[in-house]
Amino acid sequence: MPPDNPPNNNPEQIRALEAIVRALQDMAPNFGSFIGCRVTRSSNQSIANNTGTSIDWGSSEDFDTSGMHDPSSDTTRITIQEDGVYAVGYNFAFTTTANGDRRKGYILINNATVLAAQEGDKQNTTSPQFSTTEPYEFVAGDYIELQVFQDSGGSLNCTGAAMWAYKIGEIA
Repeated sequence: MPPDNPPNNNPEQIRALEAIVRALQDMAPNFGSFIGCRVTRSSNQSIANNTGTSIDWGSSEDFDTSGMHDPSSDTTRITIQEDGVYAVGYNFAFTTTANGDRRKGYILINNATVLAAQEGDKQNTTSPQFSTTEPYEFVAGDYIELQVFQDSGGSLNCTGAAMWAYKIGEIA
């Protein structure tokens, strides 16, 4: 059963993201139009035991200003369309279980570089929740995926998942 307040519906996090978007919109006259993408998963995704698994976003986009997420192919990815510094992040939770020890989440860049890794212990009575945002300099064509991992001994549902990339500037 998903948590009562899954991470992508967390009012505190939504207010923080709205503040970031407002700040970026206020800065728009200084660096051009807003560039960003936020994808969400409205249903649970079963994550196999001891296997890093990319979240499949399918066609679930909150917004995509420049074709960064393709809902028909490479549905696990957000692909950077323009060089620059981006705020990238994610949130998700695992369903509750007393089995296993580790739950992890991280952004994988170009299927090689790990960014914004988080690890937590199992939770017997509440769903372990993960959320972070990190800045990173990308070049056009780079892509990111949210990968999650768990070791409960069997499949475990990942719930309330979202991933985003917002351009916040350029390196001179």
